[in-house]
Amino acid sequence: MICILEAMKVFNEIKSPWDGVVTSILVSNQDIVEFDQPLMVIERA
Repeated sequence: MICILEAMKVFNEIKSPWDGVVTSILVSNQDIVEFDQPLMVIERA
């Protein structure tokens, strides 16, 4: 698991599709994000 997102008071665990390291976080806590918006950059291990 790489993060937890809240949508309509439901918390969702987000998993990475591959092993790696988060190199950049593109949003801040409590930001409103759009569908398909990148949230972070993951460098493959």
